Amino acid sequence: MTTLYLTPGDDFVYTATVTDDDGAAYSLVGTTLWFTAKRRISDPDADAIAALYWVSGGASDGISVTAPSSGVAEIAIDTTGTLDFVQAAHRWDLQIEGTDGKRRTVDSGVLVIRPGVTTRVTTTPDP
Repeated sequence: MTTLYLTPGDDFVYTATVTDDDGAAYSLVGTTLWFTAKRRISDPDADAIAALYWVSGGASDGISVTAPSSGVAEIAIDTTGTLDFVQAAHRWDLQIEGTDGKRRTVDSGVLVIRPGVTTRVTTTPDP
């Protein structure tokens, strides 16, 4: 299990390397990836605080893979996408559907939303 940290208003990036049972890089060619974070595990996916995906050779939202044979995927949520995250600990997982049609969870854990301090977007403090 992996603990990830996010502060609302910050850019969030998590880089994951998918490996096979022997620890070698798993080729993402022909696969689909899903990253989901929820307030409660029982919440439907439609109510997730983050529901990102990547389809090999197709569409993606929030997950990028620049070299599929490397097994490396980057999960990213930009500043505006993190603004509404509420301070708490949420559950998350990263799943893959392989070329054989089998689905497995490759990583999971807790996404800790920390309180933010700075809110200004200029070099001078707010009045």
